[in-house]
Order: sequence, then structure tokens, then C-alpha cells
Amino acid sequence: MLRPRTLLLCALVSSCHQQTPVQEHRVNDPKRLAELRRLFVPEAYVRPEDQQKAQRLRDGYSAPFPCSYDEVELGTHAIASLPIDQCFKMTKSQRMRGLWRNDFEGQAYCAAPARECPAGKWKPNEPGVAWIDFASPLPGEADTPPGGLYAIDFVGRGTAYPGMYGEYGFYNQEVIVDRLISIRMIRPPPSGQMTKEHIEGYLKDCANETICMPNSEVSRHP
Repeated sequence: MLRPRTLLLCALVSSCHQQTPVQEHRVNDPKRLAELRRLFVPEAYVRPEDQQKAQRLRDGYSAPFPCSYDEVELGTHAIASLPIDQCFKMTKSQRMRGLWRNDFEGQAYCAAPARECPAGKWKPNEPGVAWIDFASPLPGEADTPPGGLYAIDFVGRGTAYPGMYGEYGFYNQEVIVDRLISIRMIRPPPSGQMTKEHIEGYLKDCANETICMPNSEVSRHP
């Protein structure tokens, strides 16, 4: 099983070998090669071995992805990755403010002085839109339901180089919240948005079912 971001990167390099391939493969298409050189910046990685992998991928050759390793999850082979701050170089810890879009299956952080943060799908790797991680559970999580827009003030760090971060690699940067200072709702979730209790109840009911109802159908229930 491959992670979403890994699947996207595999598509770019046309392979996903974890070991050195027997037959050398190289991307020759100029557009794809230019995209690989934009995405894989050796200096962005912490470990020398990951810098070397990034350089090979940057040059269009098949190689294990930086920071990836094999694991078995529920009896299924998977490719996992190191935590973001062990993989990539980060900025120094600093006070950060902005808007956080907390969607059900995605999110976005837009640094101040942003007055809006995209909802739903937007252009992948759009500048100014970052994936956000919380180093510890968010206090008052029940008060930040999915679908809302929040003003957030925190101490945190960001990836030092642009790249492919977050879900499906659709984010140009990733930010880690080390200490939350304040959070305030700017715009409530849309009417009919699933509550945390609704989601938990749905998952509990589906636990013993062979087939669960798609999320899009769940949201239609009161």
C-alpha cells in the first residue's frame, strides 16, 4: 500500500522501486524532468542519504524516495515516511498568525495578512497555502468542527524549502504548531455539515458492517 503523496510522486518518475533497480530507468521528457527538479531539492532534506536520493530523482533516475521506509500495516506492505521535521529542514520556531481552513478531508493554512483561505480543491502547490500539523491534540477540538474558518495564533515552524507537502502533496509548504496561543472562529461550518458526534457514530455503526456507506451519503443524513 502506498501513501497518497508517494503515489503522486511515483507517477512523476514512472516507478516506485524501494531497492536499486536492476535496469536503470531515466525520465527524458523535458516537462517532467523540469517538474522533478522543482520538487526534489537536495538541500531541503536533513539526512545526507535523503539528499542523495533527492539528487537522483531530481536527475530523473529511479530511486527510493527520500525519508521513506518499508513497514507492514495490518498485514499489508506499505511505504511509510519519517515525520516531517525529521525529514525536512525547518525554519526556527517563531510566532505565526493566519487563517486555518478546517475541512473534513483536507485543510489549509494561510499566513497573515491573508483575509481568506481556500475551501475544497484549489490549484496544487498554490503559493501561500500550507498544510498544518499540530504537535499535540488541539485544545478545544470539539469547538473547531470541520468546515469552519478560524483565526489562529501560535508558535511553530515551517518547511524551509517549497515542495510537495501534506495530503497528496498538494501543498507548497507544511507548518507545525508547537504551541497554540489562541484560536477564534471567523466563519462557522456550512449548514448540514457533519458534527464530530455524527462522524463517530457513523464509524461505530460501520465497524461491524462488510460495506460502509460512502462519506458523501453520510453527509445527507441529519
